[in-house]
Amino acid sequence: MKRPPEEPLHYSIFVRFYQTAVEPSLLFVCYYKIMNPDYDYIVVGAGIAGLGAAYTLSKKGGEVLVLESQSSPGGRMKTNSYGGKKYEAGAGFILPHFKNIRALADELGCKIVPIPKTKNFTFMISDKRYLFDLAKDEESNFAVFHIDTVSEMVGVPFLSKQTKMHILMRVGRLYAKLIQFKGKSATELSQEHDISIYNLLKKQFGKDFADNIIDPIVYGAFTYSAKEMSANLVFANLGDLMKTQYQTFEGGIGELNKRLAENLNVSYDSEVEKISKNRDRDLVEINFTTPVGAERLTARKVIVAVPGDKVLSLINSPTQCAKDFFDKVRYSSTARIFCTSNTDSFKLTNQFIISSSASQKIASVLVKRNVYGSSEIEAVLRKEFAQQIISKNDVDLMVEIREDLSQILQEDFTIDKIHRWSSSLPIFYPGYLEAIAEFKSKITSEDQILFAGDYLDAPFSEGALRSGLEAAKHAIGQA
Repeated sequence: MKRPPEEPLHYSIFVRFYQTAVEPSLLFVCYYKIMNPDYDYIVVGAGIAGLGAAYTLSKKGGEVLVLESQSSPGGRMKTNSYGGKKYEAGAGFILPHFKNIRALADELGCKIVPIPKTKNFTFMISDKRYLFDLAKDEESNFAVFHIDTVSEMVGVPFLSKQTKMHILMRVGRLYAKLIQFKGKSATELSQEHDISIYNLLKKQFGKDFADNIIDPIVYGAFTYSAKEMSANLVFANLGDLMKTQYQTFEGGIGELNKRLAENLNVSYDSEVEKISKNRDRDLVEINFTTPVGAERLTARKVIVAVPGDKVLSLINSPTQCAKDFFDKVRYSSTARIFCTSNTDSFKLTNQFIISSSASQKIASVLVKRNVYGSSEIEAVLRKEFAQQIISKNDVDLMVEIREDLSQILQEDFTIDKIHRWSSSLPIFYPGYLEAIAEFKSKITSEDQILFAGDYLDAPFSEGALRSGLEAAKHAIGQA
């Protein structure tokens, strides 16, 4: 038999080197890639909850990636620009008792500045309007009422005599409850009997008080009715909301999220489609799309920081506990209408608080003075109306709301921008605090998929951040 020709010496050396060194190394690399995640932690959502969680995890030394569906960070705490103007699309302020937000702002060099106080409150009831003049401005076209003390409520014409008497007799009882509940957590509040703030105050003071004062105020602030809001949540937060100076960041409310994102690895325009556990590899897989195409990444743990009503659509095979809870999570829908005054008749910051008898479309209107000395107008739509028209284009929506807005403002204006929120704020209905407490009691540091958002704490930016920090503690096993 003819022997094959001998291989060149250099070829033999190469083959032996490959077989003894390179091939096992490649196998090891492949095995390592299969059995180990791309990241220690992946956070879905670059709002204050997600960014706060990611920032905490990154400081602990973990390899962290944030996936954000939008092209910029912030979520519902974002400052947008349009036509050379800045406007707050969602959250509009922070408060002095927001200790976690203030600590982050101090660490990242975000300067906190005051927001000019509202000088006038105009209550609109049916076809009448009543001005509560906090600035003692006598040059008003409306009936002026100075409301500095509870006793002065007796002069308000749209409350019955019986309601005024109840206010004077029972306000002390409610104040005691406010002191009792102040600062309590969702878990602590869940142990108390709860009804809606509307029904509680209707029972205490009368239907006209609930309809004409409480419901419009709650609707304007939270974009849903007082009939859906937990009385316990209101009492836990009311004192801090009423007795303090509203603040923001120099550069806008979104400045803190912008600074956080600059310190993190954030992948924008990344739309998460599915989050699944890979039990064979003890990892979590995330499938998402980018402008380039479909991608898949793995992590040891994932924090889902998106609106609570969107969570179940992302999780593949959620636990029964998660399914039961997230089925109970509800959000309001709204749209914010940003306008510019053409006649500029408003010389002071003015908040219009609008009862449903005055407008079925608009819940509140804020007129504020900008740095240029002119007036900017921001209107918030009612939940029911917003749900009907949320998908309409800007032109059709402007037609729908212009008449109501004209009647409220009684001046000429230009609509500049419309910002829609299909998930505006979580609805803390009576009994929801109990659902939160039960769900959170079952979260452990062993969980590979964790959750963060204001719907797990309180409907404020501080509540969202607090939830994100708590999720990060669970992720690193320090909860």
